[in-house]
Amino acid sequence: MTIPHSSIISLEFLRLLEDNKVRTMKQVVKELSEILNLNKEDQTKMKKSGNGTVFDNRVNWMKYHLKQAGFVISPKKGQVKITNGGIKILKKKNIIIDRLFLKNYDNK
Repeated sequence: MTIPHSSIISLEFLRLLEDNKVRTMKQVVKELSEILNLNKEDQTKMKKSGNGTVFDNRVNWMKYHLKQAGFVISPKKGQVKITNGGIKILKKKNIIIDRLFLKNYDNK
């Protein structure tokens, strides 16, 4: 399997956090790689810069965008937790949570 599009990662990211537990980003990356059935090659593929893996990078960028939209918070450095807004958005049918949606989402 190849590394999925950011819209799939973001939806699975929120579903993972739906239990309202605080997780470290290391836990999120590990659990998402299992949920998305990534093979070892996809999990360890390095960025062209050589600074970290492609998958870690995508997950961390999705955390940033989800946080900007108000769907997750960081209780402490390196941690993440879903917000009521994140739980609310998961209840919508056929939602596609891509970067454009997150950029234009008005959480007020």
